[in-house]
Amino acid sequence: MNPFRLLQSVYPHASVVLAVLLLIMANMIFSQPRIQNDFWPLIQSRLNPDNKDWFMRHVADIRRESCTLVHPVSLPAIAFVGSSQVRQGIDWNLMETLLPDYHIRNCAVPGMDMLRACFAEQLLLQPSDRVVVLWISELDVRPDASLGISWMRPFATWSGLRHSIHSLNTKQRARQWRNMVDLALASTFELWRSRDYLRHILFHSLSSGSTRSAVEQSFEGDWRKDVRTFDIEDMDALTAQMTALFLFVSTAKANGASIVVFEGRVNPSICTETSEKRRSWVRERLLAAALEYGFDYIPTAQQQVQIEPADWSDMTHFNVAGREKMTRYLAQFFNAWRGRTDGPVNTADQSVDFMKYMK
Repeated sequence: MNPFRLLQSVYPHASVVLAVLLLIMANMIFSQPRIQNDFWPLIQSRLNPDNKDWFMRHVADIRRESCTLVHPVSLPAIAFVGSSQVRQGIDWNLMETLLPDYHIRNCAVPGMDMLRACFAEQLLLQPSDRVVVLWISELDVRPDASLGISWMRPFATWSGLRHSIHSLNTKQRARQWRNMVDLALASTFELWRSRDYLRHILFHSLSSGSTRSAVEQSFEGDWRKDVRTFDIEDMDALTAQMTALFLFVSTAKANGASIVVFEGRVNPSICTETSEKRRSWVRERLLAAALEYGFDYIPTAQQQVQIEPADWSDMTHFNVAGREKMTRYLAQFFNAWRGRTDGPVNTADQSVDFMKYMK
C-alpha cells in the first residue's frame, strides 16, 4: 500500500496537518533576515524601469532598509516621513550635501496618510533616527479611516495593527473586520505580508521589465479621490487620522527621536472652503498638542521660504524650482535647530488623552 495512503487511513487529516507544517516551515525560512535581505533587491531589479511600478519600488526601498543585515549608519539620522509630497518635494542629493552631519532617510511613500504612517511605524522608524520629520497638510489628514490593505499589507506588524485599531472607533472597526483579519495574517506570516511581491516575481520571472503591477493598478485614481475628499466632512474619520498621528509621535519619542512637524502645502488652486476649514482644524490641534507633548510644529506662516504659484508642477507637488527652495529651507532649519526638551516622553501604550484635541 502507498505509505501516504496508509498514513491517511490512520490519520484522516494527515494531509491537512502536513500542508500546514510545510507552510509554517516555508514562512520561517522566508522570514530569515538573510533571505529578506536578498529578496527585496531582487524585487527592485524586476520592477518596471519606466517608473510604472512606483509604489512597489518605494516599499522595496523601505523593506530592504528594515532588514537586520543592513548595517546601521554611524551618523545620526533624520527620517522624513510622509506621502509623495515629501518624496517629490525634497532634492535628496542636495539635502545630503547641505546636511553632511546627518544621515538622510527618505521614508516617504505615495498615498501615506496619518493612519497609514501609524500602521507602518515599526518599519519606518529606525534606532539611528535622532529626528523624525512629518509634513502634514490637509491632504494628509484625510476624511478617510479605511484600512487599505493593498497599501498596508507589506508594512504589517502587530504593533502597527494594534495602534491603527486603537485609532478607530467601534463602528469603524466593525465595518472593517475583514481588512483587520487580512492584516492580522500579514502581521503573522511574512509570506502573506509579501504576497503581492512574490506574485510579481512569479509573473515576471522571464524578463527584467514588467507590465504595470496589480498593486499600482489598485491606486489608480487615488490622487483624484484625495482631491475630491477635500469637500467631504467626516469628523469620525478625521478623529481617527489625528489619533493615529499622536500615536505615531508618541512611539517615535519613546524611541528617543525628536519630532518636527511642518505644516504642509498644496497648490492654492485646489483649495476649497472646506479644505481651508480642515487646514485650520488640523493646525489648531497640532499647536495645542505640540505644547503639551514636546514636539515642534512649524506652521506655514513661520516657514522662511516663499513658494510661488510657478513652483508647483501639479496640484500637490513641487517642480524643480520649488523642490530646491524647500530643500534649502529645511537644511537651513536643521543646521540651526537644537530640538525641544520640554514636554514628557509618552509611549503609545500609556494613557494619553488624545480626544481632548478633537473637540
